Amino acid sequence: MGRSCIGEMLQHLQANEDIPIVFCSRHGDIERTLKVLVDLASGEPTSPMDFSLAVHNAIAGVLSIHSRITSNISSMAADRGAVVPVLLEAAGLLSASVPKVLCILCDVALPAIYRTADAANDHPFVACFTITNHAPLALQLQYEGVATEIACYDDTPLDFIDFLASGSATFNVWHNAGSWTVSRQTSP
Repeated sequence: MGRSCIGEMLQHLQANEDIPIVFCSRHGDIERTLKVLVDLASGEPTSPMDFSLAVHNAIAGVLSIHSRITSNISSMAADRGAVVPVLLEAAGLLSASVPKVLCILCDVALPAIYRTADAANDHPFVACFTITNHAPLALQLQYEGVATEIACYDDTPLDFIDFLASGSATFNVWHNAGSWTVSRQTSP
């Protein structure tokens, strides 16, 4: 997962660009975390590298070291509605002195020991995009209220990336029992 994430992130960075990062993954590098736990449970020594890279923000941290990024890095865990907190966090970071934020959403399928019936359809993914003050595409994020039919909001972060690439006018997403809509803004 780490190599995939960093590969995507590097495609969105200019040389020597020092911009804030919003990193979001539901489980982080769970395979590495599980290896650390299995080693501990079996009385084996834990690899210092595995231990240090098992933290949730390790991937963004490695990128910041590689690319010499000293700007803010926000790391969060979110379920399928991860688009909402990522957009809110990125929008909150934008200002006159911070015109661009790098956003990454990623996850892997859970290891079998953690997998439940509702996780059976989870697939690994990496989605990366930037939010700017002056984007060619203007979006509006709107809270619509309490979601009454959560099942209808089964979109994933990759569906959001498809929305960005499509001509669709709106994208509906569920987050924290609320219904949210991302809308394309038309020019006046």
